[in-house]
Amino acid sequence: MLRYLLTFGVLLLTPLSTLGQVSSYSDIDRKLDSISTSIQDCTATNEIFELYYKNVFSFGSRDPARAIEVAAELLEFAELKNNEKAVADMYNHIGNIYRGNGLDENAIENHLIATEIFGELNETGSYVYGLINIGNIFFDIEYYEDAEEYYKKAISVESDEFDLRAAHAVAYNNLGLVEEERGNKSTAKSYYVTALSLRKDFGEEELIIHSYQQFGALHSYFEEYDSSLTYYLEALNRTHHLIDDEIIVMERFWNLYQLTAESYFELGEYPKAMAYLDSAMTIATTIGFTNYEAQTCILASKLFDELGNEEMAYMKAQEAYEVSNTYELWAIKSDVLELLIEYDLKQSDYQSAFGRQEELIELHDFLEGEASNIEIASKRYELELQELMRQAEDNDQIRALQEEALMKNRQINTVLYIFLFSFTVFLVILGYLLAQARKKRMQAAADNRLIIEQKTEIELTNQQLKRTNELLEESLKEKSTFMSKMSHEIRTPMNAIGGLTEVLLQHNLSADQEQLVRNINHSSMRLTALVDDILDYSRLEAGRVELSPENFNLHELVEDIAALNRKRAQLNSSIVHLRIATSLPKTLYGDASKLQQILNNLVSNAVKFTEQGHVQIRVHEDEKSPKGYRVNFEIEDSGIGISEEALPNIFDEFHQGNNDIHSRFGGTGLGLAICKQLVELMGGSISVQSKMGKGSTFAFSVPLENAKEEVKREQKELTSLDGRRLLLVEDDKMNQFVAQRILRPSNIEVVIANDGTEAIELCKRESFDIILMDIQMPVMNGFDSTKEIRKMRQYKEIPIVALTADVQGETKEKALKTGMNDVLTKPFQGAELIEKISELIQPAQV
Repeated sequence: MLRYLLTFGVLLLTPLSTLGQVSSYSDIDRKLDSISTSIQDCTATNEIFELYYKNVFSFGSRDPARAIEVAAELLEFAELKNNEKAVADMYNHIGNIYRGNGLDENAIENHLIATEIFGELNETGSYVYGLINIGNIFFDIEYYEDAEEYYKKAISVESDEFDLRAAHAVAYNNLGLVEEERGNKSTAKSYYVTALSLRKDFGEEELIIHSYQQFGALHSYFEEYDSSLTYYLEALNRTHHLIDDEIIVMERFWNLYQLTAESYFELGEYPKAMAYLDSAMTIATTIGFTNYEAQTCILASKLFDELGNEEMAYMKAQEAYEVSNTYELWAIKSDVLELLIEYDLKQSDYQSAFGRQEELIELHDFLEGEASNIEIASKRYELELQELMRQAEDNDQIRALQEEALMKNRQINTVLYIFLFSFTVFLVILGYLLAQARKKRMQAAADNRLIIEQKTEIELTNQQLKRTNELLEESLKEKSTFMSKMSHEIRTPMNAIGGLTEVLLQHNLSADQEQLVRNINHSSMRLTALVDDILDYSRLEAGRVELSPENFNLHELVEDIAALNRKRAQLNSSIVHLRIATSLPKTLYGDASKLQQILNNLVSNAVKFTEQGHVQIRVHEDEKSPKGYRVNFEIEDSGIGISEEALPNIFDEFHQGNNDIHSRFGGTGLGLAICKQLVELMGGSISVQSKMGKGSTFAFSVPLENAKEEVKREQKELTSLDGRRLLLVEDDKMNQFVAQRILRPSNIEVVIANDGTEAIELCKRESFDIILMDIQMPVMNGFDSTKEIRKMRQYKEIPIVALTADVQGETKEKALKTGMNDVLTKPFQGAELIEKISELIQPAQV
């Protein structure tokens, strides 16, 4: 949908998304050369500045670099002549050219300088339009709160010398655009009505036409296309008296024809849409604005697609791509790439879709960098604008003090009259209250007797509730103990199985033998995942899961999950497509671990149920507040889908849609139930839409706060284990054997202790570089053994790593409080064990 902002002058009537480029320029080149020559010959006059002002839009479209070069020459000439007004005008025009070419940081910097000078010169009209210019740049990059702030600053400026109705109408119109983007239809319409009223009062017909166009765009935004057509056609009827050979008017015609075609397209009236679209294309070609040509080609492509002409649809989309790529129209290129990816997927051309996806990711990364730069520039100049506003407020404060002095005597007299009246009323009320108090004392005596009886009943009830609560806590404690033992009893042998398969894979096996060992390893991992699901669900059901918020990189987290699942998708001949909104900051504050668990579960499910198709991950801002964001995640796939009967119960525990799904794909049926509970624990919500055989879309949103501090990562170099000594405290013989075999290639000496007491005795006699301590052991457990070892002076700093089969958070917290440095949960991979030891062990003394 076409969006645009109205500001002062021709160039500023159109926002960044509608700036085009001219394709015929010989006359423009001559004008630029003429201006430059007159400056160099010192023959420049005010007419030279006027010539540049009138043609700045064409200059910026024809050759932006040359236009800025000549503007810099004019700026230097104006400074030499001490013409401050011309200096401010040139900064303003340079900012417009930068904005027209997508360089927002440079644009805002020049507009800020221009606005400051206009304020110092008391050029109120230009100052107001300068504020609007800055707001427009923030609107272009979707910083709506900042845009709103500058538009309201413009409206707050008043002047007895300048007629600011036209400027205020622009600001009100643009505030309507902001509210429209936020989805606030009634508020947006209110702003548009105010703008139209000011424009009718001002009597400028072209601005009135723009307001009718804006009303149409508002209804289009909310998909009310019948209403939008009414306004677009009314706007077209009002253009009959305009001179149609002016670029400004031709632009207006193109906008109205394009928007009218879009509305007919949405209503399914394709012949009418095609007629208006042909008119729009003719105008775009005539004035040579390549941006307009590209947008018209996009709509034509969609129209041909609806008419079933896939060849013409693809050709028009490719034409829009060539234009946007040649003239660096990045926003349009992004839309075209998404359209082409959609066509490729329809034709099952996954290789082409994957290539365009990579190109789209690179483009989004570039645009994201531009958005970050503009935020930095805004903060750098905010203090300068605040100083300008403060100076304006000082004069108002002086007048307020003078008025206050004149009113002081009147206020004193008024206070005395109020005091006398209040005192009289007080005496009347006091008499009434004394009478009521006597009555209430009598009622209170009766109430006290009733309260004593009720208190006795409440005490008896409390005693019963206390006993019930004690029984409940005892039951939860027993359940927790049972789950801890179950985890230990299952994970301990699973650790041995996983370790043994790793050791076997290090030997020279035949192809059949290697496949059998890998099948064993895969089965053990599936069994471990099953146990994890059951334990997670048990802890969630008991309410024993708490959030652990921290600063984390949202973009990196989502990209890692996408990269992991792309490898899995390749096995099903599918692709995974990721799109993250650039308005979301990279670093946020929340429980990254639980968010990762939710997202990975949903994405891996989508990949598992999709063969020869696609999975799309979309992450965007749902709401924004001073504290942070509500982030929306959508996972869409083209897989097998979910039946209508199964949808209402899809988030229930042990539910998998039907028995066929379990037989084909496996699983416990707990994954989605866990996701739902984790989302709700984080304060969010989750939903699903699906059609059998068409695919599914899972969507959830969670609140994430602004980052508390910058995330800093420190990577420690891994230490060589050659010749070091390790004490393994483990009561299970099989796990002892597995650990020794895994560590053998590292040339580290492994000494075995069968329980905690034996470990203490060994530590008294010998020295070790690191200790691996099992938690649950006979004679003495790992916690008590660690406490005793830490009392020894030579083991104050020696790293101790807990080995536990209990995944409950309480066990990990207790291990760290006891004095252990880290925790490894069984079963673990051999590489994980070696990496953890290398990371913690202190370098050898040379």
